[in-house]
Amino acid sequence: MKAKRFRALPALAALLAALAVFAAGCGSKPKADVSVFLMAANGVPQEAADKLQSGLTAAVGASPTVHLQAAPLFSMELMIVQLAAGEHDIIVLPNEQFQTLAKQGGLVPLEDLFNKDDYKAGIVESNDNGKVETHLYGVPLDDAKWFKDQGLNGKGLTAFIPSNSKHQDNAKKVIVKLAAK
Repeated sequence: MKAKRFRALPALAALLAALAVFAAGCGSKPKADVSVFLMAANGVPQEAADKLQSGLTAAVGASPTVHLQAAPLFSMELMIVQLAAGEHDIIVLPNEQFQTLAKQGGLVPLEDLFNKDDYKAGIVESNDNGKVETHLYGVPLDDAKWFKDQGLNGKGLTAFIPSNSKHQDNAKKVIVKLAAK
């Protein structure tokens, strides 16, 4: 009798797993065209993140769709995990972390979108695969309308596109809106 009860467990577990996958998919929204990850030196409160999401959606319009994920606190470990995962098309970090990352390479040059003279703090000499190059890799958000319209301050933050972004063309459209003064 006991043997029969234990044989049913794998089938029950498989059924529960299938139901969990189905239930998880039922209420989910479609994935955004561009994912933005924001981590400030003092974190980002949920209320501020909600305002920034609304402002970004309004600035970009209906297409491409955007989703902002903001970290409630600053964590080097979380930053590294988010970068390595490659799920975000635009990353916004404190200037110091941006400079460190940019020097290591792996960021998309932005000269085709912005005038280098307008964003001198985003110009970095990087070592990308043993080749030293100087490009505009980031856009400082000190004067960004996106922040100001929400009653917030982007001072000390820089936006950039990591080279592992899966949607670089859409990310370029969004970063222009993000950095608008």
